[in-house]
Amino acid sequence: MVQCLRAFKLDQQKDWAALVKRPPLAQGELLHIGMAHFYAGVAIDRRGQVWVGARKYEDKAGFYTWEEAIPILAEKYDISEHVPLVMAFMYEYVQKPSYLLNDVIALEYELQTHLPRLPADRDLYTQRADLICKDDQGRYYIVDHKKVHSVTSRTFDQFTLDGQFLGYAALGRKLWGHDFRGVFLHRCHLESKVADCRPINSAPEAVTGHFSNLVAWERVLIQLEQEQADPFDYPASTSEHVCHGKYGPCDHINKCRYG
Repeated sequence: MVQCLRAFKLDQQKDWAALVKRPPLAQGELLHIGMAHFYAGVAIDRRGQVWVGARKYEDKAGFYTWEEAIPILAEKYDISEHVPLVMAFMYEYVQKPSYLLNDVIALEYELQTHLPRLPADRDLYTQRADLICKDDQGRYYIVDHKKVHSVTSRTFDQFTLDGQFLGYAALGRKLWGHDFRGVFLHRCHLESKVADCRPINSAPEAVTGHFSNLVAWERVLIQLEQEQADPFDYPASTSEHVCHGKYGPCDHINKCRYG
């Protein structure tokens, strides 16, 4: 979800290869690849198959183990200094039955829908789910992995109205209707090797209006693009919560201050 239209425009000029080297993002990337490969194996062991993206696997021959996948990705992005922390967490995680999610049927799976009142080349809305699970009552739920700084009740509060989680909820409701159980946050605190998985707080009004909200933002972007507006003609969300986020100051803060 776009927090600041100016930052969104300036982000198109960003060096994403350099961005992933920041410690929180690097550790999060390695955690995600480890979880993906671990749960692919779990699903095959328990169900005999798993969907990875748009492809169905019925044995483990098609992918790496999590122990192999983490250092391979780290080498690709030159972030190997974070491997020991993530590997230590994963070794602890996989040995604790209480941590494990037993209902995985798909991972890295793209959910999509078409939004109304937008041009045909701009109406496709997609989100990639870390895990899709199906419980013993046939209800689907979406799980998102998050590397967190601390394990407190505030973690769940801060994601209640987060656009990513509202998007998951709106897509899940549209795809599965009454068979949709909700969106779960899988919190992982690497340093303490603690993890849990709980449903995000309910926000039915925000979920109902999420697609309309996206359409409104997209129509503003289309208008600015048609005007070939300069990035500094895009509205800025000047707020301490946006200009100084949880990972530090916005990459463009000095451009907004000094031009």
